[in-house]
Parts: sequence; structure tokens; C-alpha cells
Amino acid sequence: MDIVTRQQINILIHLADNGASRQQDMIERVAVESDFPLEQLQQLKKYPEPIGSLGALSTNQKFEYLYSMVEMMIVGQVEVQKDVLFYEQLALDLGFSKRAIGLIKEEIQHASNKAIIKSKLHAAF
Repeated sequence: MDIVTRQQINILIHLADNGASRQQDMIERVAVESDFPLEQLQQLKKYPEPIGSLGALSTNQKFEYLYSMVEMMIVGQVEVQKDVLFYEQLALDLGFSKRAIGLIKEEIQHASNKAIIKSKLHAAF
């Protein structure tokens, strides 16, 4: 089992609203794309784990975490201030500026390529 993928999916579960089908669909898409066992996904949904330290991740893993978090934010139409603060804190924990969320969100909404978004993010921060 890939602990990095498990942690990423766990964070997305924490960010998702329980009844929001689009967010649940996104979590399942990430799991399938990562070859994460669906039985473990269901178990993790029932019993989410605490969000651990994010400092030991590689630069690429941190980007993937942040990118998927921003996707979740868009899918869930997150605008409530306390929810936005949670996302911003996770971005800081990953070593990014709070502004990184806005940059990625804008680029995703403009249908930018993921690789281009990654290079713009690293150039800006």
C-alpha cells in the first residue's frame, strides 16, 4: 500500500462534505487513478485518520496534494471562510503560500495543463 496516496485520499475525505456526490466522485477518481484499493477507500471513508505531518513529502507529492485539494475546493464550491482557512492552512503545511491556492484555482478554471500549472506555481513561489 502506498502511504502517500493513502494520506492524500485521507485529506480529500476530510475536505469533502459527506453528502456531496461530486466530491465523493472526485475522491473515487483519485483512488482509481492511483490504483488505491476500493475496499481500503471505503474503510478510510468510514474511519478517516488524523492528518499527519506533510513535511516529508517530495516537491512533486506536495504539488499533487495541493492540486487535488484545489480541485476539491472547486468541485465543492468552497467559499465559507472557515473552510477556506482550512485549505490555506494545509497549503502552508505543504510549504506553499496561501496565494498558491488562488493561482491553481484560476489556472484550473482556465483549463490550463497540469504541467503548466506546476511550472507557474514553482516560478511564482
